[in-house]
Amino acid sequence: MQIHQYSFNNNSNKGKPIHTSLCSLFRENNIEVKQEEVKQDISLIKYLETIQQQMQQLETSVDSLERKINMNKSKSQKQTKQSNDHQLVYINQNISGLVGRLQDILMQKNLLQVQTQPNGEEEEKQTIYTFNKNLNKFSKGYKCRFCDSKFVKACSLGGHISRTHKEESKLLKQNILVKKNKHIKKEKINITKMK
Repeated sequence: MQIHQYSFNNNSNKGKPIHTSLCSLFRENNIEVKQEEVKQDISLIKYLETIQQQMQQLETSVDSLERKINMNKSKSQKQTKQSNDHQLVYINQNISGLVGRLQDILMQKNLLQVQTQPNGEEEEKQTIYTFNKNLNKFSKGYKCRFCDSKFVKACSLGGHISRTHKEESKLLKQNILVKKNKHIKKEKINITKMK
């Protein structure tokens, strides 16, 4: 029986005591033992070294990927923040433009009065806008075509018609559809005659 000792590192001191104790144990029991020099399996050592190198390469590539991901996240956050800032500026400009237009319209219709008062703390004048409370000019009235009822909201008018004038509205819809179909048929006949 032969006992081979394999060592994969340069320090083979850890392996020798086990080897020598096994040899002495075999000698005591009259088992033939040939003691050989410590062998290093070069192919296994190279294999382990290449695995170690590949692991190091993988670790460095993972680290670089993590850095790239973190950089991309920070870039995207900066870009979204910048785009949000631009959008806020755009919205503010639109709002100020709309406010200016509304002021002009309201002043033309004499619904907005502008007063300037001197500001006590600063030498600038303060502009005060007051609205006239007679806003009935803006409220549009919806009149029922079947009766003399008037409504402020279009949905109220629709509800009124669907509840009280069901049959009349159905007849009106049917007449309109018939007229549309007749009109389309006449146009088709005229087009075929021209050809």
